[in-house]
Amino acid sequence: MSKFFDELINLARSWVVNLVSVYIRFSHCTLTSLILGLIDWNLIGEIDMRLADRVALITGAARGLGKTYSMALAEQGASVFLTDRSSCEDVVSTIIQSGGSAASCISDVSNMSDCLTAADRATSEFGRLDILVNNAALYGSLERGHFETLPESQWDDVMAVNVKGTWHCSKAVLPAMRDVGGGSIINIASLAAVYGMPQGLDYVASKAAVIGMTRAMARELGDEKIRVNAIAPS
Repeated sequence: MSKFFDELINLARSWVVNLVSVYIRFSHCTLTSLILGLIDWNLIGEIDMRLADRVALITGAARGLGKTYSMALAEQGASVFLTDRSSCEDVVSTIIQSGGSAASCISDVSNMSDCLTAADRATSEFGRLDILVNNAALYGSLERGHFETLPESQWDDVMAVNVKGTWHCSKAVLPAMRDVGGGSIINIASLAAVYGMPQGLDYVASKAAVIGMTRAMARELGDEKIRVNAIAPS
């Protein structure tokens, strides 16, 4: 009976907060609290707690939400390693000037070799790797339209970045997380996958895939103390 309850508890840990649907606008404080909560249950609501001993890798960090995630984690004391197809040096400079610790490299998450290089560089730079925020995605530049008119090449690009990229980066960080006895992978999904946003089936399908991947990965990695969760901004 004891073994049964132990297995039940482990299963529950792998399921908890698999998908956090955020219906409110991101304020800086709310974002920080949510990210902290996903990294460690004990940090939920503890805005003032620091992540001085943690290292986070954030993809798609040159601008937008990726930049916000990076700065929020850095403000809580985490050392952050930023990747993007574009340069993240402006974000790195801002973090360092504010007293934080940051570094970056150019990386395409659709390329597994790039992802492995980013994980290796993050570990070499800061000595460990505890957190991955899978934020990189194609959205703003996409051609919108009825699903029967969407370009097939765009569909393939969206799947390569939004879905395959999440898979690539998650695989790339596993050795480093196992070395430190666990970690936290946070996948950025979207409410578009929940309510079925029209005129953007490629994006909707990719984020629905991220939600499913999050649930499956959480169950596969829970026993290794690697949490896998998703945030679904509106």
